[in-house]
Amino acid sequence: MNRRKIISLKKGELTLLTLLSVSAVMTFSWVLSGAVLYSDIDRLRTKLFLLEEEIAEIENLLNDKIAIEDGWLALENLGKELNKAFPPEEDLPAVLDGFEEAIQGYRDLIGSINIGELFIKENISKIDISINFSGPAYRLERLLGELEGFPHSLIMENVNWVNHDNLHADLQIEFSLLFYHRADIPEILPETEVP
Repeated sequence: MNRRKIISLKKGELTLLTLLSVSAVMTFSWVLSGAVLYSDIDRLRTKLFLLEEEIAEIENLLNDKIAIEDGWLALENLGKELNKAFPPEEDLPAVLDGFEEAIQGYRDLIGSINIGELFIKENISKIDISINFSGPAYRLERLLGELEGFPHSLIMENVNWVNHDNLHADLQIEFSLLFYHRADIPEILPETEVP
């Protein structure tokens, strides 16, 4: 018969063998879990790097959007100024009313007014106007200041000032008011939302 030999271990040896077995199992599981963890850490580092690149790209896009919005607002303001300086032809009556208001306080100084025909060339219309004033020099100076501050495109072509003495003067002004044809030229900046 085959007899198996049974080894009997002492209590201390049995404890030591149990600790050694537990240590081996723990080391093996630590190595396996460490390999998985290192793999996960590498994958997460790669993902973090890609996300950081994406964040940088989004920040660049946001900066570009802000710059575009600022540029759009600047263009919109410029367009409003240009639309005010060069009104469309259909605003001619309102602009002439505004001009009349600008010289309203100087009617008593007007000697003569000559308003020419509406002249159209390509996309621009103009009206030539000639006015003779006579009166106190200080009032004529104020009148010139108001005409220079007129918000629409008023092109002074000739200004003739004659002093009769230190208090009295004659003033002849020849100028043109300019307009554009809205049918031929699109509105400089249409009223739209910022993209």
